[in-house]
Amino acid sequence: MPHLTNEYSENLETYLDGDRFHQAMAEAMERTGVFRTGGVRIRAYPAGRFHVADGHEDNGFMALTLRIAPGRTREQKTSVGQSLLATAGEWLEKPLAEGHISLSVEVSELDPDFRWNVNSIHERLSSR
Repeated sequence: MPHLTNEYSENLETYLDGDRFHQAMAEAMERTGVFRTGGVRIRAYPAGRFHVADGHEDNGFMALTLRIAPGRTREQKTSVGQSLLATAGEWLEKPLAEGHISLSVEVSELDPDFRWNVNSIHERLSSR
């Protein structure tokens, strides 16, 4: 954990610069000090078909959903959410300023009674 899902309108790819955007999002999560590097996962799903607001061709959206394991404080969750929003906002500064983008971040805590996990990445990274 954390797992970040980025669902966005395909017309935003111009601003995302391939994998560099998602690397920046990973770094934003790591800078908060809330998560270990080995747990960070990011999935991106561009929507080729979408409709936003009045249907203007420049309209777009980005919905970032961060799923995390339980145990973080309210302040930690707020810090992470604000960091993700600020980082995405920097990348989308132009379309946001033009009034064509909806950008959202949601932080969801998983139920510990229904979560199972095996991750060998932490051990490999700690041996560096």
